[in-house]
Amino acid sequence: TDSGALCGWVFSQQKKALVLKVHREDAHELGITALAASMGADGWLASGSHDRAIRVWSYVAPPASEPNEYGALILVHTFRSHAASITGLTFVNSTATLWASAGSDEPIIYDLATFTDVTSVLATLLPGKGSGGTGASGASERGESEAAAARGGGGGGVGGSVEEEAGAALALGRMYYFEAVDKVLAVTNRRQLVVWKYRYGAALTTLVQHSDVVDALSFSRTNPLVFFSAGADGRIVQWEREQSNTYKYNKEELWIEGKPDEMARAGSALGAPGCAPRLIASFA
Repeated sequence: TDSGALCGWVFSQQKKALVLKVHREDAHELGITALAASMGADGWLASGSHDRAIRVWSYVAPPASEPNEYGALILVHTFRSHAASITGLTFVNSTATLWASAGSDEPIIYDLATFTDVTSVLATLLPGKGSGGTGASGASERGESEAAAARGGGGGGVGGSVEEEAGAALALGRMYYFEAVDKVLAVTNRRQLVVWKYRYGAALTTLVQHSDVVDALSFSRTNPLVFFSAGADGRIVQWEREQSNTYKYNKEELWIEGKPDEMARAGSALGAPGCAPRLIASFA
């Protein structure tokens, strides 16, 4: 509601009407602007507000012995400090993430296993931005921006003329996930529709540390979450994926001798620029 309350109804076959089943007066400090329901087994509900917060709720039904009682909304997690009011929310089941829009031209993506912001490793830019329609890290949400089209038609405008909206800074509005085709759709303030498509086999995440060509990779035999990379910059980096987060890796640089700049200078003096490892074999 405009006061920040959340209300839920169910259809009663007996009364042939909607019956109020849950009411949370203090859900948000200001009016609620976006809602999304998870189709997963957890049955979560997400709400966004003018207070620039996103809250994830779990619904607890009343006891079967007291079907006329109200259920309860239990707060699972709160995402705070967004740049503007929340304008869109949707659960994306194929990646177990929550997508949100808050006045920007890119979605904000939260991993629901760890409740962390994974936008930086799942960058999804609109066509025409960056290189090849992907984010600065080169990654995509196992998918990529597919189209930004459809002038006129449905809403998403802010009430101004078409010319005014076309000149305004692009901002995403309401968002929807279609599980049958694994696509996320959003409307913009320019009367456009933007579609992201889930793409099997696409990059799950992009890891950035080397400043030159990466020449070698090796995986640990004893720990499948660990692998090593070596590049022409003289670095050997150990990467370890977080057990609870599919998208994030911890990194640690391993030095063979000296620092990369020292190795590069020494290699150049010997006629071997970079003096960098080219092949790695793991015995771990």
